[in-house]
Amino acid sequence: SEEPSQSEEISQSEEPSQSEEPSQSEDPGQSTEPGQSAGSSDEPVLPVLYTVTVENGEGGGEYEEGAEITITATIPEGKLFAGWFNGEDLVSNENPYTFNVSEDLTLTAHFEDIPVVINTYTVTVENGEGGGEYEEGTEITVTATIPEGKLFAGWFNGEELVSNENPYTFNVSEDLTLTAQFEDITYQITVSGGEGSGTYTYHAQVTATATIPEGKLFAGWSNGAEIVSEANPYVFTATADTALTAQFNADPRYFGAGDGKTISAEAQDSYNQVTFDFKITNGEERYFDFVVLSSDWGKGYGYIRVYGNGTTNNASATCVARGDGFYTLTFNLEKAPKFVGEPEGVSVLFIRGNSSNASAYIENVEWSKVANIIAGVSYQKNISPAITCEKVCFDYKIMSGTQMTITLMNDWSNFFGNITFGATGTKYVYAGVTTTVLENGYVHAELDLDKITQVNGSPTKTIAIIFSNGNNCDGAAHIENYQFVTITSTQLQVPENTECSFGDALDLSAVKIVKNLSDDTQREIAVTGDMISGYDPLALGEQTVTVTYGDMSEQFTVTVTVPSGTDPYADDCY
Repeated sequence: SEEPSQSEEISQSEEPSQSEEPSQSEDPGQSTEPGQSAGSSDEPVLPVLYTVTVENGEGGGEYEEGAEITITATIPEGKLFAGWFNGEDLVSNENPYTFNVSEDLTLTAHFEDIPVVINTYTVTVENGEGGGEYEEGTEITVTATIPEGKLFAGWFNGEELVSNENPYTFNVSEDLTLTAQFEDITYQITVSGGEGSGTYTYHAQVTATATIPEGKLFAGWSNGAEIVSEANPYVFTATADTALTAQFNADPRYFGAGDGKTISAEAQDSYNQVTFDFKITNGEERYFDFVVLSSDWGKGYGYIRVYGNGTTNNASATCVARGDGFYTLTFNLEKAPKFVGEPEGVSVLFIRGNSSNASAYIENVEWSKVANIIAGVSYQKNISPAITCEKVCFDYKIMSGTQMTITLMNDWSNFFGNITFGATGTKYVYAGVTTTVLENGYVHAELDLDKITQVNGSPTKTIAIIFSNGNNCDGAAHIENYQFVTITSTQLQVPENTECSFGDALDLSAVKIVKNLSDDTQREIAVTGDMISGYDPLALGEQTVTVTYGDMSEQFTVTVTVPSGTDPYADDCY
């Protein structure tokens, strides 16, 4: 018999069918294929296939019912996966998404824009400018504040060097602390001819000290052709690479072994003692020889030998240690041996090189005045050739005692004098003699030969001898700086014309004779009648009058007139 159909199995259940319609097996019009029963267990079962469509992704296709599949969304750049949608319905937020197929299905991957997240970072700048809060990616520039005397060494993040640039530009990507670090500026100081070379930091104090060679004087520090300082030591502040060279000049105080040396006084033939300081540099046993001479080198004293230990070979030269290697030597001419002649005074110190083996310095040469007028010893200065002058001037100083006398001579029979001088001027009043006390303690005397009345014989203005009687001197005196004032020119001045009344003497007030003197003064000479010719006070009308002085003559016109109402021939007109 046939197996019951499925519908029949249902009808046998306790639950009534949902329809009163007969089941398929009961359908009278239903037939079966020949040889096949309707409920046969040998009937083949076909798999159920579903189509899965994937949009914006991968994994779609036909799958058997119940198959587990995985689909993966293809996410565009700049997007975020928003879910798998079936139409408007969200199916899943997973990607990839794994599920079991149970139906035909279209799954669409939806996307949304990646939300823009703006990050803010803090840039901290130490020892500079440009720090602050910045959005990620912002281009900023930081600048170091470089202290004076420093060099920028780089931007550091901790111990790490970030950049050597200043200013430094970059894009912000993180919180960052940038520290500007610095190093000292250094300068190279080179000192030639001395000490002080080295490397110095900015504004460091540098001391350059010249090493002065023997026989030289320091002349200054040069930087190239320019003298930058004359100080030694030279202290300055380092601000640049500097090359200093010590410059030297020959030391005028120095002479080498075998060298001669001459030192002259400003005045001439006016001294009787010389003092100087010396130092011999090449040994105490070394020596030099010197003489002192008149300005013409014709007369003098010496030779005196001086040793490096401060001893000499003559009592006229004494040495005292100064304390710094130098000795002070005093040479007294009154005790010295004569070199040649007998000078009134000296003014030249000469070192004789060919008899000396010392290298030495000589400095502080001082000359003392000669007492050339001495009690009991007559003084005579010969003027050769004799000088015709208007005045004789000189300076004198009473060095001891109270007085001296001076006489100006043409010869031993005709002279002006004797004039006695004291410490501050003449001891008595003399016509034609004036004196002035000078700041140096000397007295300046002026003897006007036109005015001196104390004369012997008939002296002229031609002076050949200046004499001082030693018996009239009670001590010692010095006389110097003779000046003989002469006539440089003479002017004869007359009026062009003048008038005189009949019978009157000629008015000479407009006639002048003026002498111009060598001391820039003038002297007016009185006009006397014997200089006038050609004038007749009793001749009316114009007359030519001649004035004669020496070999000079000038003429002028004189008109003799009669006052109105006067008879020139009346007795009272004569």
